[in-house]
Amino acid sequence: MAKSIAKYTVHDVQGATLLAAQAANWVKGVFVGVDSAGKARPADYRASQGPIVALGVALQDAQQKDPKGNVIDTLTEVSWARTGVKVAGMTAAGGGTLTAGAIYYLSSGGAIQSTKPGSTNDINQVVGVALSTTELELLVSTPIVV
Repeated sequence: MAKSIAKYTVHDVQGATLLAAQAANWVKGVFVGVDSAGKARPADYRASQGPIVALGVALQDAQQKDPKGNVIDTLTEVSWARTGVKVAGMTAAGGGTLTAGAIYYLSSGGAIQSTKPGSTNDINQVVGVALSTTELELLVSTPIVV
């Protein structure tokens, strides 16, 4: 199931220039952040990847495609929302369903997981709570370094 923005009632939309190499990974509903060079990219809890703190959820795909799936344009400026968003069609890292009522943490590549990261210098960041097996309400928190 494709992710969709099921609820969008925010005034807290932010944006930045997209890191070009990450265009294919910038898809609606993925948790995103900004790297040390100020470029937008998918968020990642791993110290080996930055880490990249989640600032919110992508509101659009960076690559615009025709009906056959061919890329016809790529955005260079992208946006995300931190609050007031419910994402439908969400899955946990590895493709599993969500557990209603469970808290979810930032995982790798903008994904989410139900367990807290535990390796040294990784970040532990709550990003939302599951409303159902496929819907996540954003609750992006301040990250804690493990």
